[in-house]
Amino acid sequence: GKGKNSTAVGLHNVADGQIANGSHDAVTGGQINSIGESIAKFLGGEASFKDGGLTQPTYKLSDVSTEGKVTDKTFTDVGSAFTGLDKNIKNVNDRIKEVSEGVAQDSLNWSNTEGAFVAQHGKEGAKANSKIKFLAAGDVGQASTEAVNGSQLYALGSSVAQYFGGGAGYDKEGNLKAPSFKV
Repeated sequence: GKGKNSTAVGLHNVADGQIANGSHDAVTGGQINSIGESIAKFLGGEASFKDGGLTQPTYKLSDVSTEGKVTDKTFTDVGSAFTGLDKNIKNVNDRIKEVSEGVAQDSLNWSNTEGAFVAQHGKEGAKANSKIKFLAAGDVGQASTEAVNGSQLYALGSSVAQYFGGGAGYDKEGNLKAPSFKV
C-alpha cells in the first residue's frame, strides 16, 4: 500500500515463519490452515476448519435424568459436553445409590448383629418384621438345616392331632386345639 488511504494488499510468497514462544516471524496462511485443521481434528465432533473459519463441533451424547431416563442431547462445545458428562455421572451414581438403598430396604439381608438373615422391611429405625412367602418345602430330617414352611408345620400338627384324637386339631385361625376326652 501507498499510505493509509490506499487499498489493502496481500503479502504473497512469504516463507513459513517460526511458530514458537518469543518468535516475531510472520506466519503464512498455510501455517494457520494447518493449525486450524489440527484443532478441528482434536475437537472431533465433525468440527472443521475451512476458508479461515472453524465450524463448531457437534457432540451427540446421552443425557441421564435423575430418575435414570436416558435421552439424546447435542452439545456444540467441549465445555458444555464435559459439564453434561459430569452431570450424567452424578445422576447415574445417585440413581445407583437410590436403587441399592431400596433393594436393601426391601430384601432379605444378612445381619451381622443378629448373626442371621433378617426379614425386616422399611427404613432404618422404623423396620417391621415381615413374612416370607412362597418358600419351598424344606427337608425335615435329623441333620436338616433347611427352613420349613407353614404347610409343613400344618401337616405335622394335623398328624399329631390325629394321633391324639379327642377333637384335637386346628381352629379357623390356625391355632392348635387341645383334645377333649370323656372318661
